[in-house]
Formats: sequence, C-alpha cells, structure tokens
Amino acid sequence: MTFDPELEAERDGLSHYPVAFLQNLIDNGVVPARRDVAPGAKGSLEYANRLRAERGEPQLVETEDGRIGVATPA
Repeated sequence: MTFDPELEAERDGLSHYPVAFLQNLIDNGVVPARRDVAPGAKGSLEYANRLRAERGEPQLVETEDGRIGVATPA
C-alpha cells in the first residue's frame, strides 16, 4: 500500500474515514471490496444490515449504479 499523507490527514479522529481513504485501502488490496466478501460475511451489505437492525437503524440498499444508501420507507 502506498502511504498518502493527504488522505491520512483527512481522518477526523473519531474513527470515521473519508471515502477516498477507504477506497485507497481497497485499491491497494488492504481490505476487500464489498463484492469480494461472501454474503453475510463481515464487510457485506447483509452483515451491515444485520447490525443496523440490531440497533434499530434503517436498512441500507444498493442502487443500480452500485451506490449504497439508506432505504426509504415504503
């Protein structure tokens, strides 16, 4: 992985990382992409939704263009 000081500087100190930083980790093989993990495994949308359900948070959905967002109530 290449170290990018600008991406590291964007970290806000609250364990929240900007998309560019996380994408850099994925691109460099440090963490797998969402589609590279088994359904239900850590890192999958199913896993995230299970945790969100336990916390009473709305589910996440993937749009046709691959973006993830909060599901809107029907």
